[in-house]
Amino acid sequence: MKLISHEENRFVLRLDKREHDALMAVLGLRAHLQRRNPSLMADTITDPRLKEAESDLHTALEENRKSLSDSLTKLMEDPEKVSTQGRGKILTLDISELDLILQGLNDARVTAWESLGSPDLDDGRRPEVNDDNFLGLWTIQATDLFQSFLLAILRGDPEDS
Repeated sequence: MKLISHEENRFVLRLDKREHDALMAVLGLRAHLQRRNPSLMADTITDPRLKEAESDLHTALEENRKSLSDSLTKLMEDPEKVSTQGRGKILTLDISELDLILQGLNDARVTAWESLGSPDLDDGRRPEVNDDNFLGLWTIQATDLFQSFLLAILRGDPEDS
């Protein structure tokens, strides 16, 4: 990924074919990794109002994820925003569109982290790669790279982009 230009609220990025394919794969994996909606209350609570409130929360979260997916699909299929240049792609995005991609990447990262059993990754130890967790670990690594790049350009730090 490379920042080609930045003017006020407009960013132009170039991705080679592998980078674009990886970005699309990560954003697409959000639908295939199991997202958990953990209970917000103890299992022993039986108050029907709390159960209904939790159900409403889970419904709202699912609707939000669906809306995010729909918005990302629309953005990434917009020929004015994503165009082909040689074997790569040019993304012409404003800040809200970069934020949308960051939201999608973060959702993919959190979903992958949950699929791995929510390990403490800050301690520097990662689960050993195997057939069962490869997709989750790859997703975390890919999202880390994309998020780091996008956050660096939003900070105006061309050294990191």
